[in-house]
This record gives sequence, structure tokens and C-alpha cells, in this order.
Amino acid sequence: MELASLLRATRGAGFLAWCLEVSVNLPVVLCTHMPMSNPLVSIVIPAYKADFFEVALRSACNQTYGNLEIVIRDDNRSGVIGEIVERLRANSRVPIDYAFNQPALGEIPNAAACVEGARGKYIKILHDDDELLPGCVAALVDVMEHDSSIALASSRRVVIDEQGALVEPDLPYLFPFADDVVINGPQLVAFLARRPINFVGEPSCMLCRREHLLAYGDQMMSLQGKLIVGFGDMALAARLFQHGNLAMLSQPLTRYRVSQQQLSCTNRAQLLTGQGQRDFTRSVFELGWADPDSGGTMVDVAPLHRPAEFLPLDLYQVIADNYLRVKTFEHTRHWLAARMTSAAQAKLITEHLACQSTLSSVEIVVLDDGIDALATQQTLASVEQQDASGQARLRVLNTGAAVGDLALQLNAFVQAGDVEWFMLVRAGETFTPAGWSTVLQELPNASQCAAVYTDYVIRDASNQLSVGLRPDFNLDFLLSHPAAMGRHWIFRRSAVLESGGFTQGFGDAIEFDLILRMVNQLGMHCFGHIPEPLVITPPPACDDTAYLAALQQHLLARGYSQAQIQSFGAGRYAIDYGHVQRPQVSIVVAAGSDLPALQRCVMSVMERTRYRQFEVLVVAAACDAPDVMQWLHDVQLLSVAQLRVVRPGRRCTASEARNLGAEYASGEFLLFLSAQAAVFDEQWLEQLLNHGLRPEVAVVGGKSLSADGRVTHAGLMPGLFAGAGRVFFGVSATSPGYLSRLLVDQNYSAVSHDCLLVRTTLYREADGFDSGVFADEGGDVDLCLRLAQQGYLVVWAPRCVILKECVATPFAAATQQRLAERWLPALARDPAGNTNFSLDEPGGAALGPLALNWRPLLNLAAPVVLAQAAPASHAAWHRLTLPLQAQEQAGTIQAAQVERLPGIVELERFAPQVILLHGAAHRDMREALRTVRTFSRVARVYELDVLPDTREGMQLLREVLAEVDRVIVATPMMAEFARHLHSDVRLVESRLDPAHWTPLAIPAGKRSSKPRVGWSGSVAEGADLAHIAEVIRALSSQVDWVVQGPCPDALRKYVTQVHLPVAPAQRAQALVKLDLDLALVPRAPAVANEFTGPEMLLEYGACGYPVICSDVPGHRGMLEVTRVGNTHEAWMRAISEQLRDPLALQHSGQRLRETVWRDWMLDPHSLSAWRSAWLGD
Repeated sequence: MELASLLRATRGAGFLAWCLEVSVNLPVVLCTHMPMSNPLVSIVIPAYKADFFEVALRSACNQTYGNLEIVIRDDNRSGVIGEIVERLRANSRVPIDYAFNQPALGEIPNAAACVEGARGKYIKILHDDDELLPGCVAALVDVMEHDSSIALASSRRVVIDEQGALVEPDLPYLFPFADDVVINGPQLVAFLARRPINFVGEPSCMLCRREHLLAYGDQMMSLQGKLIVGFGDMALAARLFQHGNLAMLSQPLTRYRVSQQQLSCTNRAQLLTGQGQRDFTRSVFELGWADPDSGGTMVDVAPLHRPAEFLPLDLYQVIADNYLRVKTFEHTRHWLAARMTSAAQAKLITEHLACQSTLSSVEIVVLDDGIDALATQQTLASVEQQDASGQARLRVLNTGAAVGDLALQLNAFVQAGDVEWFMLVRAGETFTPAGWSTVLQELPNASQCAAVYTDYVIRDASNQLSVGLRPDFNLDFLLSHPAAMGRHWIFRRSAVLESGGFTQGFGDAIEFDLILRMVNQLGMHCFGHIPEPLVITPPPACDDTAYLAALQQHLLARGYSQAQIQSFGAGRYAIDYGHVQRPQVSIVVAAGSDLPALQRCVMSVMERTRYRQFEVLVVAAACDAPDVMQWLHDVQLLSVAQLRVVRPGRRCTASEARNLGAEYASGEFLLFLSAQAAVFDEQWLEQLLNHGLRPEVAVVGGKSLSADGRVTHAGLMPGLFAGAGRVFFGVSATSPGYLSRLLVDQNYSAVSHDCLLVRTTLYREADGFDSGVFADEGGDVDLCLRLAQQGYLVVWAPRCVILKECVATPFAAATQQRLAERWLPALARDPAGNTNFSLDEPGGAALGPLALNWRPLLNLAAPVVLAQAAPASHAAWHRLTLPLQAQEQAGTIQAAQVERLPGIVELERFAPQVILLHGAAHRDMREALRTVRTFSRVARVYELDVLPDTREGMQLLREVLAEVDRVIVATPMMAEFARHLHSDVRLVESRLDPAHWTPLAIPAGKRSSKPRVGWSGSVAEGADLAHIAEVIRALSSQVDWVVQGPCPDALRKYVTQVHLPVAPAQRAQALVKLDLDLALVPRAPAVANEFTGPEMLLEYGACGYPVICSDVPGHRGMLEVTRVGNTHEAWMRAISEQLRDPLALQHSGQRLRETVWRDWMLDPHSLSAWRSAWLGD
């Protein structure tokens, strides 16, 4: 059965590129054989919009299927549709039946009229803004002709925008399967009633029989006589599925256009309310097409080439998993694509490396097996494209079978070489664009390392990219998963010589063997990790024999002669160390008030533990629970040797109870076990001791699962405050996890006290849990970190599995504070994590914000500045983004801009010298600043550009300013006001970045004889436009009003053009395209507007537009603009006077432009002022 293949990862991140390739190389998707018969197919186009109609019609004419007709019924009143038809009809091999509707019928009746006028056996609806790929009809007809049970055939669709550019698909446009499938039609209707996700496609994607559509008439998108608004496509599909099944083809056959002009765009707003979906669901139930009481997510699916072999699938889970997979691929692709240096940054890095007296010499050794002649060229070309390509040598080694053992060649190279470092890559492997520049900057800091390694990228067979972000050196992860950890290391040549070089006979494991020998000879602290993806490689094809041999040799060298190694495939292994010791284990259980849970815990340990050298000590911590106390009393009366009760005599905290139990313990090992846990795998304790008996290990923890098969403990990364440090929480127990980390042994910084094994002597030397500081939570983290600080390992052993329900609520605020006070640097730089992962998102494997982890100039010693501002803020663009970008390009500052301040642990890891804050003061900002002040010496600077308009807001502003070191303002008036609130106020006037305002050509569009007068603003500035509403009405017959931004409905009939607002980075182009004769900057009467800056005046001036503005303090100064009082008469008079002399108006704009470009652009002097204000110079 091949059904499993249907669930392979959809093309995802590479989907757009793949679709583009398909659409360009059309033979790939053409039907390779004609249907067994050649029935007539009618392509019906219910036309209304003319914008894309010609493209749609051409796509219909270009179909490869031979027996076609095209039926068009025209609702467009302009006559343009008919003109296009007549122009194309002459050269079309497909007959076109065209009729002009009089009167217009409307969308659905027009489609019904097309069907009625068609003659074909099959109907292919084509909406007037979509396109068919040439093989579309042939492929769909072929399916339906081969299987009479198919009532509807559809396919994957490509989503395009108004310009025809590909759009990344989102739900519901994602195709959930990897291959062609048949889906049970009636069951699919029941599914859609509960999960209204239209993966089936729009009518332009569908092919069905005419007889069915003809029977529906203009009710084809209605159920029970009610139009299903926004979900009518599925109403049509549901009707068709009463006649049979759905065939879905994985190849894209339709280009579905999403545009602002779609009639369905109006319906989309209604769709968001869910009314259409609710109508659909109600009708399906009332028609008896689905049972309201059934689950409805299981649907029978079969491969198209074996349509009888149906198997039930949880279709919703398939769709959800595919969506997550695709979005992960897309996010990864964007994340990787953004890790590329700008030209200015690359120049700075090259200059920096050239000036380093200690620059490390590196050689890249390309292993060429001679099989693929192009593979080596690909590798070499990727090196040459690096920012620092000239800093690394290249060497190609022929590793073909006739050459001999690879180790001999490598050892000869190592002995004769003169480089400090070298790296092995296979021919065909490539490098990320900026990977080597990062490595070359970091290598001088690795002077004590025998080898370093980076992160990597996997490119799979379907060209998908996934990133392998490795932890810092992790002995157990290296041993358990060498496929992830044992390749692509950068070795110090002298250390390789010291370790005896490469060993013959290890094949693909030749690096892994060398690393293990270095571990044995040099120790675990001679390796470094550079957390930057470097190599792009296919999934490793691991030679189990070679890896097992390397592991066995390593274990023998460490004295484990009885060790057994189990292979899980894909380069993953489990080691049983073969210990002969049988130590006593004292299992300490702190009894809570939940008697059934306590009984289950104790009895499961007693009955389901194969390793019998243990005792159980139950600490009666909850002395106020009578049923618990009675049961413990009864247990004592039984006098079971392995089970003892410890009574503290008072109610204890959790940490006190554990410490008390340890005092009474007689075992060589202590095992702290939650009273909420239960044992079901009899080997659980042996798996813990498998690692606990190793001398380098202090603590071992196991995997815990919930009753519904979800991970509740897989090790702790304590810096993940949001999820109480629990990595992979809530992930399915069957999931391998990121880099298979849910399957293999590895080292973590801490494990939970829910199941924590520790050597008794080490526990007592460390004085146990610090119950005075960590009474109920955090004590496990603190104990593990104290033991790790002494050089011991903490191991997570996934083969020890227990049941333990848990909620991953964040650490309490007090716990977070205490952990941060004692362990903040360790929490921020957790060796089990990776600096590219977010510490503010639970789970431990979420890619962090690029701004915080992509720092290409890290080693240039420039100050690091972290700016917090709303990304769409126009003011922040001028006051933070532009000057920060200019400083970065000059290499004088390293900057990151984020929408919200990171948590204290993430902030510690980023380690800025300065934090810049922009935006209205709020309580979260105040609390964040107080936390920063408590734990960090970073300077805090606030950009004050707007004043609150309430007494409460002003008080909050005072409190925020009390937490910052400096205040920066844009205008003299704001500076004067701010000095009453803060002692250090810096005035830095706004400037434009000339790179964004290079003169742009005004588009040559049609203009009326009226002058064009315009306003541009944001939603927040809507009151300013409303302030001149009467002026707009009064002058609407004399000028063409142009508005960019929110325009009230009441004004729209007076406005000639309304343009959507744009992001700040696109404002320059957008403003120039407005092609204004006069720009207006009104400011409504408000306290905030009294302090506003001149940014809008500068932007209009840079475009050469003359300006009339409200006469507020921030608009006064050196700029030649017309300032008016805030009255209707003043605005009317000023506009009329300006428009009276067009030539003078044009000269005014030119003079303003010259002033702005001469005096108001960012330059070295103004950048120096910004830097001084930020850094406090």
C-alpha cells in the first residue's frame, strides 16, 4: 500500500520556485496521453471584469486538449470584453461562443447561462481573472474518463497577484498531499461541514459533468435556496459530491489570481464573520449529508493510480501537519535568505580581516569522488561567492576508488600543510553566502580549541531547506547522533597531528572517529561552536558499520568493554554502557494532598521496576491531608523493607521535603520522583543508572509523557522562562523532535525534579536543594547548574519514560528573579541551546528574531544598540531606523530594531550597550525598564516625540522617564518641556536619508487640467485630514484631491484619487508617484501636534512639492513653506493664492527641494550627533 507516500512533505518553501519552473517549462505538466475517448469540453467564462480577461481567454485558447469550445457570456457594460473576443477569435483554433448579456445577469446567473449555452460533456469554469496552464483540461478530462466514480476533478493551484507574480500560498491554498489522490466525496462533505477549509479549489480549478451543473441552474452555489456567501465554491462541490468522489492532482494546473477587484473580495469580509460557513454547515446537516454527532475528520483517501485502495485518514491532521511543515520551510527559507551582508557590511568585514595580525589561515579541502563532474564546480563557486572568499584556500582531493584510502591522503596533507585550520567538505556541498565571513571573524577567538564546528543547512531531494542548529559541545548528543554532530568540523592542524591524524577504514565516519579520539586524548573542553549556518548539504547517508566501529573504539578506550550499541538508523544510536555495579537507589517521593496519585506513583514503582536495588522514602509533606496521612500510617504498619515513610512533623515546602528525604536515604544514588508520576516501563531505573554510573555524570533525568501521549519533560533549558524551561513541551510522543532530540541521549543544563537521579555524595557536597531561595520551583535548575559548574554532566535519557501530567506555565515572577540574580549569564548562554533560537518563545526550537541573532559585524568592536519601536511607525522610521541604518553602514554602530523588548534572559544574551525606546509610554514599558535596571547595566534612552493627552498618561510618562538615562527629542519646544521631566535631554533634529530620496522619475500618467493637491498620512493622523474636510468639499470642483492613507467615506466623493498607505521604506517612491502640485500638512488642534516635528515637510520638500502647513511650533524654522492658522478661511485663502500662479508654485517647490537636499539630509556631522546622544558621549 502506498498511501503513506501521500503524506510526504509538500514542496513548501520551494513550492513557488517549483511552480514557476513548471509554468515556464510547460511540458512538465502536460498530459502525456489523451483520454481513452475525446469528449467535447466546454470552457465557460462568465465575464464581468475586463482587467485580466484577455489573459484568461488566451489561456483557454492555448489548451493542448483537442476537442474544446469556449462559451462566454458578458456582463461588462463597457464593450471591452467583446472587443477582446473579436480580436482573439480570428486566430483561435478553439471555437468561441460569445454573447452580450442584456441586461447584466450577475455572477452566478451568468455562470448558469454559460452552462446552459454549452454543449460539452464536461464543463470547465474559468473566471475572468484566473488562468489555465496549457495541460489543464487534458489532465482533468483524463482522470474523469478513466473513472466514472469521479464527480469532480481538481488540482493544486498557483496563487498569483494582480501583476501575475507568484504569491506564497496560505491556507486554504496549500495542497495537503504529495501525489494524486481520490477522496471519498460524501465523507469529504461531512469533513467540510466541520472544518471549512477549501483545499479543493475555486471553480476555475474544477472540471465536472455538464448534466450535474445544468440541473443546479443559478442555485449551483446555494444550499436549501440560500446563497452560501464566501463559501459558495464548497456549496457547489458538496452538491457534486452527492454524485461521486473527488480526484485531486498534485501538479498545478490553474493560476488563481487574488486581486482587490475580485467580487469575492467583498464576500471575503463576510467570510471573516463566518456566516457563510455557518450557513454551509447548517444546510449540510439539515440535508442529511453529514451526521452532526460524528467526528467528521476521518475521510477515505486512495492513490489515484490505485483508486480502490481507500484507507481512512484524519484529513484535518494531514492538512494541519502539512501547513506547519510548509510554513516552517518558508520561515526557514526567509530566515536564511536574510542572513546576507550588505555591500557596505561586506566591505567593512573585508577591511577588518585584512587588518588582523592574528588572522587565522584556513584551507577548505573538497573531497571529489569523481562521480559528478559538476559537483566540485558547485562547491568551488559557492566559496568564490563568499564575502571573505579570498581569505580561505581551496584544495581538491581525488577520493575515487582507484586512489586509495582517504586517511592516507589527508594525513599527507596535514603533515605537509602550513595552514592553521582546515575543513573537509564533499563535492556538491555548498556554503551559505555569509558563513565564512562569520567563521573567519570568530576563529581568532578559538585559540585554545582543537576543533570548532558551525551549524548547517540540509537541502532535501525536493530542494527544501531546513537548518541544523547544533548545541555547544554536547558529549552525549555527539555519541548518540553523529549524523547531526559529527560532520563538517574545522580542525586545527596541530591538534590533528597531536591526536595521531586520521585513521584508515572509517569511511564516512572519518571525522567522527577523529573527534572521538580528541575527546579521549584532549578532553571535552577543547572544542568550540560558532552558531552560524555554514555548509549546505544533502541529508547524510550514514554508514552504520563505520559509525559503530568508531563508537566501539571510543567506548573501549574509556574502559567500557561490555558496552552495547543499538542503531536507530539515520546516524542515531543508543549506548548501554554495560556497568557491572548494582548500587542501591533511594527514591524520594514528596507526598502531596492527592492520595490517588500518590498511591499510583508508589505502587507503580514497587510493581513495575525490574531493577530491585532500591528503597522508596515517602515524605509526608502535606500533613494537613487526613486521607494521605492515614494511608501513610497504614503503609508503615505493613513494615515493607523497601518502603519507608518520613514524617517531618510540620508542613514542608517541596524543596524541604526532598532534602529531608535525602537525609534518611541509604542509597548510593538519590532519585527524586514526583508524587504525580507513574512508572509503566520496567527498565526505567536501569536507563537512569546507565548514565548515572558514569563518573563524569552528576544528574540524570528521564522523559515524561501525558496520558494522551504528549511530551511533558524532555530536559530543561532554564532560560526559557515562558515555558518554565521545558523543551518540546506538548509535542507528540511519536515525534523525533528537532534534530531527533526527542529520541537520543544528550546533555542539558538541567532536568526536572519530577524524575531526577543524582549521586548521593555529590548531592550532599552541594548541600542539596536550596530550600531557602527556591522553595517550590527552580530548585532543580539551581542544583543542576551548581553541579554543572563543578564540571559534571547532566544527562537526559529518553529511554527512561514515565507518565507525568504537567502544565508548562511560566516560572513565577519571584522564581524568575531569583534564577536571574544567581544564574543570568548561564541562562542566557545555555550550552544545550543555540543562540539562533528564541529564549522568549516556549519549546526551545523556535527561530529567534533575525535582528537579535544575525550580527555580521559582531567582531568589529562597534557599540551594540538595541532599538524598540513599532515597525510601521513613521516617526520611528525617521528617529530610529534611518539613523541606525546609516550608522551600521558606516560601521560605527551595530544595531538591532525589534517591535518589543526581549525578556531579560534574551537581553543578557544580546548584550547591548544601549537600549533605545520609542513610542507612547505604557505600563509594560515601565515594568520592562525596571527589570532591565535590576539585572543589567545597559544604558536606557527614550525617544520622546509625542505627549500623552491625559493626566494618567502624563504620570506614566514621568514614571518611564524615571527609569531611563537620557531623553532625545526632535524639536526645541519638546526639549524645553522635557527638561522639566528629566535632567539629561538631547535635541537631535530629524534628517532624511539621501539613499531613500534619490530623485525618482514622476510617472507619465494622464492628468486633468486641474491642479493636484494632496495629503498623506496614517490612521493616527486621520483627525488632521478631517480638520480640512470643509476645504476639501469647497474646492473639489477646482482641484483634483489626492489622498494617501485613510479617507473618510464622507469625503470620498470629493477626492479624485485614494491611495493605500505604504510602509515607511516605500514612502519616497509612493509620494513621488502622487505627482502633486501642492502638498498639505494640516495639524488638528491638539497638545501632541504642538510638539510635532518637521518630518512631513522634509519629505514633501525632497519631492519638490510646495507645502502649506499648519502654523505649529514644530513647523517653524528655516524651511520655505506657507504656514497658516488653523481656520477654514485661512486654509481656503492660502490654497487659492498658491494655485493662482502655477509657475511661482513650481519655483517654490524647487527652492524647498534645494533647501532640504542641502541642509536636511543625514551626513557625517548629523550621524555623529545621533551617536553622541545614544551613547551619552
